[in-house]
Amino acid sequence: MRNPILIKGLVFPSRNILKYAIKQYGRINRVVTKLTRNDKLRVKAVCVPSCPWTLWASKLNPNDPMDGSLQIKILVNHHKCGKVMKNKNITSKWMARHYLHKFQVDPNYSLTFLRNDIRVDFGTIVSRTKCMRAKIRPLELVQGNHKAQYANIYDYLLELRRSNLGTTTICKLDCRLFQRLYICLEACKSGWLTGCRRIIGLDGCWLKGYYGGHLLATIGVDVNDCIYPVAFAVVENENKQSWFLFLELLQRDLEIDNSYNICFMSDKQKGSIEAISLLFPNGESRNCARHLYNNFKNIEGFKGQDMRLTYWKAAKVTFPRQFEEAMSEMRSLSESAEAWLRDKDLRTWSRAHFSTRCKFDLLLNNNNECFNKDLLSLQIILEARDKPILTMLEIIRRKVMTRLVFMREAAEKYPGPLCPRIQNKLSEIVSQSNNIWPIYAGNEKYEVDCGLGNKHVVDLLNSSCSCRKWDLSGIPCKHVVSCMQLLAVSPETYVNACYTVTTQFNIYSYLINPIKGPMQWEHVRDMEPILPTIIRRSPGRPKQTRRKEVDEVRKSGPKLSKIGQQANCTKFGKPSHNTRTCKGIVWGNQMASQSSSLQILNQATSMDNTSSQPPLTQQSSNLTINFRAKLPFKRKYVL
Repeated sequence: MRNPILIKGLVFPSRNILKYAIKQYGRINRVVTKLTRNDKLRVKAVCVPSCPWTLWASKLNPNDPMDGSLQIKILVNHHKCGKVMKNKNITSKWMARHYLHKFQVDPNYSLTFLRNDIRVDFGTIVSRTKCMRAKIRPLELVQGNHKAQYANIYDYLLELRRSNLGTTTICKLDCRLFQRLYICLEACKSGWLTGCRRIIGLDGCWLKGYYGGHLLATIGVDVNDCIYPVAFAVVENENKQSWFLFLELLQRDLEIDNSYNICFMSDKQKGSIEAISLLFPNGESRNCARHLYNNFKNIEGFKGQDMRLTYWKAAKVTFPRQFEEAMSEMRSLSESAEAWLRDKDLRTWSRAHFSTRCKFDLLLNNNNECFNKDLLSLQIILEARDKPILTMLEIIRRKVMTRLVFMREAAEKYPGPLCPRIQNKLSEIVSQSNNIWPIYAGNEKYEVDCGLGNKHVVDLLNSSCSCRKWDLSGIPCKHVVSCMQLLAVSPETYVNACYTVTTQFNIYSYLINPIKGPMQWEHVRDMEPILPTIIRRSPGRPKQTRRKEVDEVRKSGPKLSKIGQQANCTKFGKPSHNTRTCKGIVWGNQMASQSSSLQILNQATSMDNTSSQPPLTQQSSNLTINFRAKLPFKRKYVL
C-alpha cells in the first residue's frame, strides 16, 4: 500500500482499502484522483476532466451480503494530464498518520521540516495551515488529549500508589472541576528523611498547557550539593491557599513535628511566606539574595557597580563585624539604600545572621531554579510544562526515577570518603591555609593569626570557628585546616557526617518502581470523571519564556544587549531613527538633503563637456527647489 500498482481484475478485501489505494496512487504519481461514485456496490474514480484515466470497481459477489470485497472491472490506465504541485489527496489526516513515527521520536518536529519532507517524498507543496492541522492529531496520540486526560487522573493515581507503596497522592476538586493535585513519591520521601540536610527549597512556575495552572515544587539538597526532588503539586494559581495546602501535606509526609531545625529557601512567592509562618513558626526562612538584589536595583533604583559589589559583600560575609563594615560602606554610597536593606529581615539574606543548624550557607535558590527553569543544564520539567497533565506528571516521574538510579550508580564509584564536590571545596580551602599561623591555647582551642591584626578562635571540640564558616556549612574553614596541619591530622575527619559517601548512598538506596501503561491501569468505577479547570486567559499573546533581567545571561551567546542605547541615522547623522526608518527631509535633515542634491548636480554638470553654463550654486535657487531631496542617489537628472 505504500506504492500500489492498480491492474484490471485486482481484488480488494474492502471498500476502504480500495479508496486508500486509489488516493495513495494519486499521491505517489502526483495526479489528482477523484471518486465520482462511492457506495457499497461500486466505486468509480477519475482524474481531471481532460485526462482519460478511469477506474471502475464493483462487488465481487453482489449476491453475498457478508462479502465486502471489490474487484477492478474497468481500468483505463493512461494519463494525459501534467504533474500537479498541490495534491488534494494529501490531507492533514493522512499526513498525521503517515508521519506519526517522526512525532513519536521528536514531539517538537517542526512545521518547516514537515513541509520539506512532503516536498521531498511526494513532490508536493502543502500549506503551513494544513501542516498545523496535521500536527495536532499525532501529538494527541503521542502526548494525549488535554481534556481527556483529566478523566483518567483517578486511574493514574491508583496505579501510582499500587506500584509505589507509601506514596501520597491528593486530588482536590471543586464540584468535579479539577483544582489541585499533590504527589509525594515514597522513594523521595524516604531518601530525604534518611540523610538530606534539613533545607527545603520552594519554588513555583507557570504551566504552558492549554488549561494553564502552576506547578509547585519542593527540592532538597543531597550530600554532593545536588538537588533532590521531594514533592510537587499542580495548582490552579500560586496563592496563599495553594501554598498552605501544599506545605501542610508536605509537613505530614516529612514528619516535621518540630520545625526548629528546618530551613526554607524561597523567592518570596505569593503566599509562601504567610504559609510558612503559620505552619512552621519555629522554622528558619531564607530568601534568594539574587531576587532581593533585583528588587534593590530595578524597583528601588539603587543601581551602579559600587552598589552591586557592596550589596554582595554584605550578603556574603559570615560574622557581624564584617557585615557592619559593609553596611557602613553602603551608607556612604546611599543612606536610603542602607535603610532599605536594614528594613528587610537580616536573617533571610545575610550569612552573618544565618543560623548554624541546617549546615547550608548558600545565598541563592539555584536548586529550585535548576528544577523548573531553563537557565541551568538539568531541565527536569522544561520539556513537560506544555504537555497535558498526565503526560507532564509522567515525564517528571520518569526523570526523577532515572535521576535516582544515576545518582546511586555514581555514589558507588566515588573513590574517597567524601563526595566529589565537597572534596574539591576542601582541597581549595587547604590551598588557602598556607599563610596562617595557629597557636595552641589548650582544651582543643587555638588562636589563629591571619596577619594585620586579624585573629580567629578555633574550637575543635565544639566544631566551631569565630569566622562562622565552619559552623554554617559543616566544612572546615582555612583557620581550622591550619590547626589540623599543625596536628598532622587529615581535614576529612572533621567534615560533618552529612557530607560522607555513606550518607549519599543511603539517600539514593530508595528507588522508584516503574508503572504500567494507561491500557493496563485499573479503572476506578465508583467515581465520576474529573472535568478540567475553567480556562482563565490573560489579555495579550501568551508568553512562552520567562522575562529575563537586563544583566541576566541570555541564549544569544557573547552578543551583548543594546537596551538603553539611542539609534542614529547614518544617512543624516540625526538621532531617534535609523537608516531603515528614515523618511528623508525631516526638519533638521532638510539642509543636509539640499546640500547633497547640489553636490550631485554639480558633479553631473562638470561631466557634461558641451555645457557652458556656470555651476548650479550660481544659478537661481528655484532650480534646486524643484528637485526632491528625499532620494538624491536614485533620481536621474537631465540638464
